[in-house]
Amino acid sequence: MKKKKSPKEIIESVENPEFEASWYKFPGEEMKADSLKRMKEPDGSRGYVYRSQDKLNSAIENRVKRKGDRNSLPAGIHTHPGFDAEPGYYPYPGVTDFLLLLSDPNKKSEIVARTNSKTGKLSGYGIIRKTKKTPPPSYFVQAGQLKNPVSRFLFDQGLYRPPLREYMSNFDKVIQEYGDATDSGNIKIVNEALKRFTKKYHLQYKFVPDKEYAKDWAKKHGGLENSLTTATAIISGAAFLLSFLFISSSLTGHAISNLNQTSSDWIGGILFVIGLIGFFIVFLKNKKLNIKTRG
Repeated sequence: MKKKKSPKEIIESVENPEFEASWYKFPGEEMKADSLKRMKEPDGSRGYVYRSQDKLNSAIENRVKRKGDRNSLPAGIHTHPGFDAEPGYYPYPGVTDFLLLLSDPNKKSEIVARTNSKTGKLSGYGIIRKTKKTPPPSYFVQAGQLKNPVSRFLFDQGLYRPPLREYMSNFDKVIQEYGDATDSGNIKIVNEALKRFTKKYHLQYKFVPDKEYAKDWAKKHGGLENSLTTATAIISGAAFLLSFLFISSSLTGHAISNLNQTSSDWIGGILFVIGLIGFFIVFLKNKKLNIKTRG
């Protein structure tokens, strides 16, 4: 029996990694490509991938015939090629991808694989998925456009689908909110905004870093941070030693230079506090680095 390839193996083996590529994946099955056309803007600023909806619909019908399970829907997966960036940078669907997820009842989740545009190496996955409480597509469509209750029901089941251009304007509000939530180059700001957004519409979002990439990133880009941490540790150690020197003078009775006993105690106490603060900073830095490398 042929061994199934892992998603990472498939993603990292794609030709021309500078272009976006897409797949669909059913639970327990290998990813299948559904890229119809891969291209970039003439200036190279943005990439696109056109998916084959016919191929996806056919795959769903074939699975229903084989498994008899219409509830086991596929996840959509596509790459976001880019520069070598910190894990978690731009691994979420663009507004068009999000619109297609929200408006298609046959899609349960959309997964973005953040890759290096030159090497194709994976840095991690951004996963946004629907829950049982996520509003159906008709929730966003004006009642006047789907007056018939039967039409609304069929629309939510994916059995009736007018051209997207005829109803996509109904999604303007939620798409604007999503665009605002992801409109930042700061990972922490985006993650916090996405938490609020997904909670409002009963969606789920998380980033799953690739462990190898996270470790390599920490090693490559932790040089300056490690140097500062080492310097802080050395200064803290020196402050501790000097503090004991000044404080011990009060115990031995030996004066340091022309300082009186009160001045020696004050200087010793200040150096002791500096040493404590420094060691606390080193502890936090090492804890943060361990979290990053564990992924």
